[in-house]
Amino acid sequence: VLLVGSSAGGIGVLNHVHYLQSVLPAARVAVIIDSSWFIDFENNLGDRFNQEEAKQLSQYTLLPACQHDPQGYPCCVSAKCMLEPSSDLDHILFPHDTPLFIIFSLYDIYLLSESIRQLSDEDAGLFDYIRTVFLYGGAMNESVQETFAINHISLFMPCCTQHVFLTTTSLWDPGQLFNRSISHDYSK
Repeated sequence: VLLVGSSAGGIGVLNHVHYLQSVLPAARVAVIIDSSWFIDFENNLGDRFNQEEAKQLSQYTLLPACQHDPQGYPCCVSAKCMLEPSSDLDHILFPHDTPLFIIFSLYDIYLLSESIRQLSDEDAGLFDYIRTVFLYGGAMNESVQETFAINHISLFMPCCTQHVFLTTTSLWDPGQLFNRSISHDYSK
């Protein structure tokens, strides 16, 4: 069984792998998440999940990862948190024997947009925008290096700004990589 999810759907996939494995114990499960690598850059993830919202989320779900909040927001909304082994948990948030392929942009515009929006509210200059993008890319690289030492994870992280590749990409256009009707004219 191949589970695939994009953006928030990828987070949903990560949170339900244990369930799928429990109802289909004989099935081999693999996972692809697309643009679901949310980091807490400049507290943008923490700001989206204030303490009251986090408390409500943990009350309405039985998912173990939503009960765990080491960074001040529920672990179930962060792929990075879900994949890291935690010494204070007696269970694994994501099964570490499940193959996982992760696709996301180094400069995902959806995630970076909150920091850019804040700059526009502050009458920032060009240097401030460039610095923010540079710092975001560094934070994203750091999060990747910390997590991807786990051997069941594969990664594709292009240096671009796209959010969601598998469904909203030009790679599906005629003549591109994912289009099944690719033909080559070798006479040219």
